[in-house]
Amino acid sequence: HIQEEVIDIHIKNIREAIRLANKTASYPEGSRFIWNIESSWAVENFLKVATETERSSFINAVKKGQIVISGSFANVLTGLATPEELNWIMEY
Repeated sequence: HIQEEVIDIHIKNIREAIRLANKTASYPEGSRFIWNIESSWAVENFLKVATETERSSFINAVKKGQIVISGSFANVLTGLATPEELNWIMEY
């Protein structure tokens, strides 16, 4: 996919994650939806277009641990990175 399509896919996935987090919030522990977003880049793009309600729901899901944001800006194969590159990857 071209980058614009990838952004749209990530935004769709984050919206679905918020929906599932809200839907399962009252489920017993261990049964609630939890999702790890693999890059802060996806979050940055989502927040650019999110409505105030979406933004609030997203932040609440993050605070509750239902959505977890990766420390890296991009999804990089860290096993091939040098220590200097790892520092740069996490700088954002």
